[in-house]
Amino acid sequence: MNDVFEISSDSSDTIIFSSETDFHQEHQFDNELDVQSLVTKYISENCQQSDAEIVHSERNYTDEDTGVSSSKKQKRCSNSDVFLNEPASSSRDESTSETDLLYMLSEKYKQVLEDTSTDLNGGCNSNSKKRGELKQQEKELQKKQKVVEREKKKQDLEREKSLKKALAEANKNSKPAECMKFITVHIDSEIINEEYGNDVIKALQESDVKYEVQSQIFPCTISWTRKVQSHLINDNGKLVLSTDRQDTDEILLVLSCKELLEHVSNNTLITHIQSLKSVLVNKKITLAVSNLQSYVRYQKNQKHRDWRSQITNEERKATRKEKDFKDIPKTTKRDVEIALTELQLLCCCSHRLIETSAELGLMVLQFTKAVAELPYKLEKQEKYQRTDWFAAGDNRDCVQVDRSGNGLNRLWNQMLTSFPLARLETAEAITSKYPTVTSLMAAYDNCATTKAAELLLQDIPIRRAAGPLSTSRKIGPELSKKIYNFFTSTDGDSPL
Repeated sequence: MNDVFEISSDSSDTIIFSSETDFHQEHQFDNELDVQSLVTKYISENCQQSDAEIVHSERNYTDEDTGVSSSKKQKRCSNSDVFLNEPASSSRDESTSETDLLYMLSEKYKQVLEDTSTDLNGGCNSNSKKRGELKQQEKELQKKQKVVEREKKKQDLEREKSLKKALAEANKNSKPAECMKFITVHIDSEIINEEYGNDVIKALQESDVKYEVQSQIFPCTISWTRKVQSHLINDNGKLVLSTDRQDTDEILLVLSCKELLEHVSNNTLITHIQSLKSVLVNKKITLAVSNLQSYVRYQKNQKHRDWRSQITNEERKATRKEKDFKDIPKTTKRDVEIALTELQLLCCCSHRLIETSAELGLMVLQFTKAVAELPYKLEKQEKYQRTDWFAAGDNRDCVQVDRSGNGLNRLWNQMLTSFPLARLETAEAITSKYPTVTSLMAAYDNCATTKAAELLLQDIPIRRAAGPLSTSRKIGPELSKKIYNFFTSTDGDSPL
């Protein structure tokens, strides 16, 4: 249904809209001021066009019998059409026409406001709905971010906890009580075939040390490997434990007396060790020489037997040792000592003389323990080297003093016993008269001369023992002077 909306001031000035929609499209009312401005503009234009007619109508209005000079304004108000005609004759009709016009425009203004408010409310509702959805999405995103941050913090805490645990475990494993579990002894198969091989295996088994019997690069050698644990972080951020075998720098070479004496007699001992070190790069070789002392004793006894047989003209019976050392070249003890000394100086190769197979087993066990404790001792040494003084030597016989002052008397006695020839009885004798350092310093200040201060403590008696029959002696001038110089000297390099 098409509605007609008509606004007219006379027959020739009429504005017609086919419908209210056209009226809205022609006049887009953004707010209440737009409608008011339209009404004001329309009234002012109509008033300017009909000023003369209005004056004429006012004159004719005074005579009640006078006819109407102009046609009355016609208006028709319905649900679909509205016609407005301005009056041309009567001032009463003029005022009525303007009032009706204003009324109709105000009604239309209300209707426009209602439509506008409806559209605005609909837009506001849609906008508020969108804003609500955006806020909900933001809240969900914030929740997800919080969950991610919480998981990340949890993972960081777990990683930090794992790292602390791994560090504590590594420190525990490096200590002497645990380090033997990560050492493996590799013994050459030729050592097992010797007479001392069983004693070496027995010593390692009694100490629960891991060992492996296998062929080494050089015969009759013993080496060590350490099981190293390392912790790595994988792609998922988790701590993974990995183990690896690490070769140590120590090599133990077991030489029999015959082999050693052959190298000494041929002057090939240094050459032989250098050839080993050229293959075993950065390895420290230690010699374990067996039965050398037995050979020295055999030579000494052999001379005595030869001299005796020459005197008695008796045939000497062959002994078991003669059979063992029969094929060994004769070498003096002095030559052996010179060769071993040169070896130590030129090749940095130390040695140890072994007499029995039990001693060799004990030596292998001692080397194993030393190799196992080496990282711990190096770390400890590095820690001590960071300071200018040896901290480990100063933490003996320490005295703990609490907040109440308990332990100060013992600490004062400990300080006095650090002087040469000052025992506990001497310290107790001094502290009985001067219980604190402050009291001793005050006594030094009260002395008239330096000489009197130096001899302040010389006459203090020292009781040798408890009881009435015990004797006593005095501190003496030397110790009294040392104590005075120690507490009053301003030069730290001055001798006591």
